[in-house]
Amino acid sequence: MKKYLFTVIGTGVILLSVFLADYSINKDFAVVKTLQVQGETVNRYVTASGTICESDKRDIYVNLPFKMAKVNVKVGDRVKTGQKLAYLDKKTFLNELNLAIVKGDAPVYSSDGTGTNQDLLHIKKEVEGTQEAVISPIDGIVTGVNCFENGRVSTEIPVISVSNLESFYIKAKVPENKAKDIYLNQIVFIKAAGMNQEYEGIVESISPTAQTGQLAKQETPNIEVNVKLNQISDEIKPGLTAELKFLTNTKPDAIVVPFDSVLEDEGGNYVYLNRSGYAKKQYVTLGEEFETRVEIQKGVSKEDKVILYPRKNEITHGKKIDEITGENNADS
Repeated sequence: MKKYLFTVIGTGVILLSVFLADYSINKDFAVVKTLQVQGETVNRYVTASGTICESDKRDIYVNLPFKMAKVNVKVGDRVKTGQKLAYLDKKTFLNELNLAIVKGDAPVYSSDGTGTNQDLLHIKKEVEGTQEAVISPIDGIVTGVNCFENGRVSTEIPVISVSNLESFYIKAKVPENKAKDIYLNQIVFIKAAGMNQEYEGIVESISPTAQTGQLAKQETPNIEVNVKLNQISDEIKPGLTAELKFLTNTKPDAIVVPFDSVLEDEGGNYVYLNRSGYAKKQYVTLGEEFETRVEIQKGVSKEDKVILYPRKNEITHGKKIDEITGENNADS
């Protein structure tokens, strides 16, 4: 019995000695978060900015400076094809023309001040042939009203604009160095500041010529690309500036890690792996870069545990670590 007791005590002393020795040698251990590597599907994108536009917008102009007798709509009203949106005051205009003919005020009605009574008679004939009602050419929403009752209209701007808000496209400008990655029917993801979610579209057309704009005092050619939106929502509004991601490549079963876990020295890029509670310095070959992560092509295998934030935790090769396992969240 005593022999057994001495054996147990002796074993305990040995284990305690080993523990204390280990603690003495490795008391400067680090508590780290690790990432267990798994193969996953990652996407690569080309990004660009654009403006959301209606697929069908009709601006209604009046060719002569009529007064408006009545305006039946306001911005936001839903209208149908053939609906009467407003009425021109033909009677008042004809009276003004007849008086001008009698007084010889023809120059007042010409752009260069050289009009004649013959010109006034021509205008009078055009007024008589003009339809009083301003008609909507399409089903849609009234998106602009630039006239009011008893006010004279401008011939330079549309009196009323009607837009079909059931279909949209985005006019995007892709930098010339990225244009080679854009193609017809390519999937595009769209997000704007005024949107709560991301929408999907496809490339509908690509301009055959480049356009030049001014950016940072340098000429920067862009390719105009039209992207059709596949979805409709009340939060999609014409005029919004959108950020676009053109899907260029999908890579399945890739090994990717956060940028912060990759370090570099004269030997190349490397990461630290957890090897039985100790940090192992492992040189790696990097592949494609994504938004916050980078692909590792060689040096790391599935199920390896990569130490995160090695610089912050002052990790060195052979350092004892205490691990907290992290989550493997995919970028898209």
